[in-house]
Amino acid sequence: MRSIVHGMALVGMVMAAAPLAEAQAPRGTAERTIGQARLALEYGAPPWSDARSAQLGTALPVGGVWRLGADQRTTFLVEGGAVLIGGVLVEAGGYGLNLRRLGAKEWAFVVFDGSDTNVAAGDGQWDVPATLVEKKESAPQLVVDFVDLGKQPSLVVRFGPIELSAPVAPLAVRETELSIAGESATSRWFTAAPADFPSGRFVRVGRVGSFYVGDHDGAFEVDLALDGATASVRFSSRERNKLGDRVARDEAALAALKARAGAAPSPRVRTALESATSALAELRAELEALAALPEPYEVKVALKGDGAAAGTVGAEVVRRGDQLVVQVRAGDKVGAQPLDESKLLPKSGAAPR
Repeated sequence: MRSIVHGMALVGMVMAAAPLAEAQAPRGTAERTIGQARLALEYGAPPWSDARSAQLGTALPVGGVWRLGADQRTTFLVEGGAVLIGGVLVEAGGYGLNLRRLGAKEWAFVVFDGSDTNVAAGDGQWDVPATLVEKKESAPQLVVDFVDLGKQPSLVVRFGPIELSAPVAPLAVRETELSIAGESATSRWFTAAPADFPSGRFVRVGRVGSFYVGDHDGAFEVDLALDGATASVRFSSRERNKLGDRVARDEAALAALKARAGAAPSPRVRTALESATSALAELRAELEALAALPEPYEVKVALKGDGAAAGTVGAEVVRRGDQLVVQVRAGDKVGAQPLDESKLLPKSGAAPR
């Protein structure tokens, strides 16, 4: 019932964001090879009109999603490797592509793994920050492409006077086996060139696959942030992350709905508010029920020059005897820090979800 109620609460936001009804639009395509990855886009290319301006303006609320393209969904295929788009890791796979309005002039690309035209609440989804530029010349129809902006390949959307872009950078991908909790877990580690790695914010650099402590899957994700000669490495439960992301999105959607409703909401809006509030309470209860899964665990790693030429940026967890250690490389600097393995593991005595 929760997913049905949740969908009813947010249906107004999705419908408001859908393109206007029209004849079948021509299909546009774009391809680009970046590093080891081949990227391919396919989308419906509707014409620009003044009605579109209103649709992407006042008709689309903050938090609302625009489907990006006409007719069938916009598809985004990544093959043979992984990339950073706007500093967000996108691994090999087939995705849909939407846009989310974050503010009056703030947007994000939404990369999602669902099969519908629009991203759904339960889909894996990643918001990629987009840069907005308002052009003097208007694009007569929607164009989604990979374009070099300066020297940086970028994902670019042009529609009327609007240009949205996010840089795309190659990643090297390596798989290893990690011994943890008496099991072997397949791990994937992602490294970037120093110039392509965003500074001052966390970027996903690794995933440790499924291993079990009792009935609980201990899979976790590894994020890295750089600040001068210090690296912060954060470890977080994959399952907790998935649900936590949904809670954060629903909190933002509910806040936007309340802002639109004002002091005297209509009966229909009041019902939507009640449904969204109830759905969010259930999600929060689900998150609290994940008490067996570890809380995010963060360590600081001091970096120092190793005399080598500037290399890649990334992190990896390795076992040295009985000790787990995280190793960090950031260009010509390196560092390592022992880990408290217990903080990476589910609590074995707790009941499974």
